[in-house]
Amino acid sequence: MVVLLGFSLFVGCTERPAEVVATATTGAKSTETTAAVASSTASSTASSTASSTASSTAPSTQTPQQTVSATVSASPSPIPTAPLAVIDLNDFITNYGYPATATYAQIKIERIGVNAFVSARAVNYGQTMPDPYGPADVIWYDLSAWGGTLGGSPGVGNSIFAGHYDYAAWVPYAGVRYGPAWSVFVNLRNLIVGDIIEIDKDNVSYRYAVSQVWNVGPEKGTEFWERMWSSDVLVDSVTLYTCGGVFDKTTGEYPRRTVVRAERVIE
Repeated sequence: MVVLLGFSLFVGCTERPAEVVATATTGAKSTETTAAVASSTASSTASSTASSTASSTAPSTQTPQQTVSATVSASPSPIPTAPLAVIDLNDFITNYGYPATATYAQIKIERIGVNAFVSARAVNYGQTMPDPYGPADVIWYDLSAWGGTLGGSPGVGNSIFAGHYDYAAWVPYAGVRYGPAWSVFVNLRNLIVGDIIEIDKDNVSYRYAVSQVWNVGPEKGTEFWERMWSSDVLVDSVTLYTCGGVFDKTTGEYPRRTVVRAERVIE
């Protein structure tokens, strides 16, 4: 986690919850069944013995008493199963769509197959940068509380966007569990200089060409992130980021970040 000028950079990096295993306790049922069988067997044995004794002492004209025994069995209890998770991003989008808040803009990156809707989330001093709402949506960060020194919006300054790399959790707005599976920015690391990022907002299409891609870790301190988030840019720009590196099961997070800077293309 990187603390940047009072807020924490920790987005797009999902801790993988432990596998859900559903079990049922059948011991009580088994005990009841055993007791029932034992009781029935004891009754049958006693009845049979009594009948045999009576037969040997009574006159031969009497008909021996016949007994009927039954074994009582209990039906096995069904074992509950955990609900299946959605594990394909396209299936998730088709069936559950985007959160209701994803109305800020639409982002398209043809090179890596991204065509997603964007939600806006504000970041105030001392606040952790909020996550996207699920595996499909992208977040634009409203940094206006910082007095114009950080961020921007399409057409002005340096717009900051983030999306999940992968996801393994319940998605509240969809009412379903997703993953573990890849998310909207899984291929962000594959962008190269010159690739086009398109932002559609308020009936205007803004086109940006990738100028640089970074794969950074803890070695990059506050100075790097200040530069990445700064609104002081020569041309209208966008900065996109997500998780990178190999997932660390010990810490429950990815140790690195993929960061992409792109600059406005005026046609």
